Amino acid sequence: GLDRLLKTERDYVRSTGRKVRVVLSSGATHVGILKTCFEDSIVLDVSGEALKLHLGSIAKANLEVEF
Repeated sequence: GLDRLLKTERDYVRSTGRKVRVVLSSGATHVGILKTCFEDSIVLDVSGEALKLHLGSIAKANLEVEF
């Protein structure tokens, strides 16, 4: 579905350019546009600022559905 979890590198690559919600294992939550995906990290555009997150620190990530 639209709010399915992003689990694999392929999921992140397919979602590039879309708005995602990422919850880190520390409990912090970030919502932004997924700009790019590397082998071990992703880059989110959060309010115009690039935020690089290591895939190992992500507890949960899914597309942010907007209506």
